[in-house]
Amino acid sequence: MIIAPILFLVIGYSLLYVIGQPVIQLVSSSVELFMLSEPPKFETQVAASTTTATTTQTTKTKETTSKKETASKKTTSAITYPKSGENYGTVKIPDLGVEEPLYYGDTREILRLGAGQYMGSVYPGEVGTTLIGAHNNTTFNHMLVGEAGTKIILETTYGTFTYEVEKREIKNYQDAEILNQLNQKERKQLILYTCYPIYSIGMTQDRIFVTAKMIDSSMN
Repeated sequence: MIIAPILFLVIGYSLLYVIGQPVIQLVSSSVELFMLSEPPKFETQVAASTTTATTTQTTKTKETTSKKETASKKTTSAITYPKSGENYGTVKIPDLGVEEPLYYGDTREILRLGAGQYMGSVYPGEVGTTLIGAHNNTTFNHMLVGEAGTKIILETTYGTFTYEVEKREIKNYQDAEILNQLNQKERKQLILYTCYPIYSIGMTQDRIFVTAKMIDSSMN
């Protein structure tokens, strides 16, 4: 007989717990909310996440840039540049019938053989001005009829470089503008020159200067 009251008591407490549990949880949650010293900073979490993503992206970008720089250095280091007096290419202007062997240097001996690059100028393909000359008894005398837009091709032992003529001028060989162009380091350009008048014999003070900008290149 004692078991029945105990059973009813247990059932009663169980029902009371089930009914009162939502209220207890609500009160507990409210107490925890009011006990917080400051509200959760979701912005901080987002910022941290964004910072992590940005850092990851920056790292990837740096890695990509580093790989490109390494590849560029390898390409540059693989180039075998010409030595003084070396025939290292050909100067071509297809539209004008110009085609001359290209040598590194512009001594009298070299200019008897073809076109010579002034050694104080940059190698073809580099930033700066490449200066190449030849006598007017070579196909360089065809440059007198060259026009803006004409293509000049330098085929070298390490690559092929295409230039587009911008202007043709007749100037004194010591003209200040030409000297200034030799010192520019803003773009890749080429200046070809020969003596003027075209059919003159002996030394003259004037030159035909053809200035061209590089528009294409390919490495061997």
